[in-house]
Amino acid sequence: MNGAREARLRNEAALLRAAFSASPAVEVTPVGWDPFEAYRLVYSVPGVALEQRAQPTLSMRHSLLVELGPAYPRLAPRVVTESAVFHPNLGARVGDAVVFDREWTAARTLIDVVVRIGQMLQYQAFDLAEPANAVAARWARRNEGVFPVGDVDIDVHIPDELPADRSAPAPGPASSVLPAAGPEVARTAPVSDLQV
Repeated sequence: MNGAREARLRNEAALLRAAFSASPAVEVTPVGWDPFEAYRLVYSVPGVALEQRAQPTLSMRHSLLVELGPAYPRLAPRVVTESAVFHPNLGARVGDAVVFDREWTAARTLIDVVVRIGQMLQYQAFDLAEPANAVAARWARRNEGVFPVGDVDIDVHIPDELPADRSAPAPGPASSVLPAAGPEVARTAPVSDLQV
């Protein structure tokens, strides 16, 4: 590993720890050895998953894995789902890739990735032009009136001095039924009328 990349990875780790160590919305856990080249992100924000009968359901817990390949930061990190998420820009199965940024530059950071994915999970951000999940894209087009499903701000707080690592435990999963994913579904009530 070259010195510049190693310094970038160590700096990213310190910034992630400082930015999200007290966050109630996202838990960021390094995976592997220092300098870390992977992170597990566990969000406690409203998002959408499919229940067993293939019905979209509000879900409050989402897990993803961020992997920094050997060309990071020149190339974007690879992000894959570890829990079921129903979103146009996330693959249909656990382990599928997340399309989170089509115009990545080395100036972006992992903090940007964490915030962007949090926005995507809550349907604050989605791209229907080139979906990774066509069924979720169709459902999103038919139900735009229920978005966003969450309004949790993924706060980023970076103090002058970086704190020790302390991760806030995430609350347990919760869910509530959303409009059906089938073609027969019409527009539905605003998300504010749904109970989480």
